[in-house]
Amino acid sequence: MTRDEWETLLDEGPGDAATRLVYADWLDEQGASAQAAFQRWLGRAGKYPCRCSGGWHWFSVAHASRHAELPRELHDAMRVWTRFLRYDSRAAAESDLFAAWRRARLGP
Repeated sequence: MTRDEWETLLDEGPGDAATRLVYADWLDEQGASAQAAFQRWLGRAGKYPCRCSGGWHWFSVAHASRHAELPRELHDAMRVWTRFLRYDSRAAAESDLFAAWRRARLGP
């Protein structure tokens, strides 16, 4: 599979932890160990952005979409400090969170 095919699968089922874990193995095979560790964290923590209100969101406050609530240390490491963060795509939301995850020193 290609990265684009994996991204399409995740767009179709962002909460599918099994897909994320297999994707993480594929990323490891491609030499992207930090991204693989991040995908494993997302899958094991049950985190993925909420597709609601015309975009993809992460939240810093209690929300009905608990899968999109971020731990305080991660939200604090995001580029912008607001109660919620909106993105045009799941990939953009996860890319921003990946950068914050690394800044917060939660991953390699």
